[in-house]
Amino acid sequence: MKKLFFLGSLFLMTTVVVSAQQQDPQAYGKAQEMTSLLAQAYNLDENQTDKMFKIQIRKYNDINLVASLRDQDQQLYVRKMNAIFDGANASIERMLTKAQQPTFRQQAIDLRKRKAEMARQLQAQGIAPKQIELALVEME
Repeated sequence: MKKLFFLGSLFLMTTVVVSAQQQDPQAYGKAQEMTSLLAQAYNLDENQTDKMFKIQIRKYNDINLVASLRDQDQQLYVRKMNAIFDGANASIERMLTKAQQPTFRQQAIDLRKRKAEMARQLQAQGIAPKQIELALVEME
């Protein structure tokens, strides 16, 4: 009887965990698209492509989780979005080989330059600093 109860409990917990990990179809599509682009950009092998997809699906699921904060608490939204991007980028950089990392770093430099230019343009237009932060985080 105890074994039956234990197995039933184990099955129930497994079912709850699996259903909690269901992927958002929109996040899945974005993750596939981004993985394809990054696989070409970095010349990823099959194993790296699988890891990249996992990183991207996690990133887009996390973005969907914090999306409701955009209108409620913009400061928290910006902090969480930056944390999501930083975490994803750190995971990507760890996954890449030494030969692939210069491409990654160059893309990061290019993104920072585009963000700096956009921030200058928005400041020149008199946009509030919090709105600039929001625009920059959504640029990624």
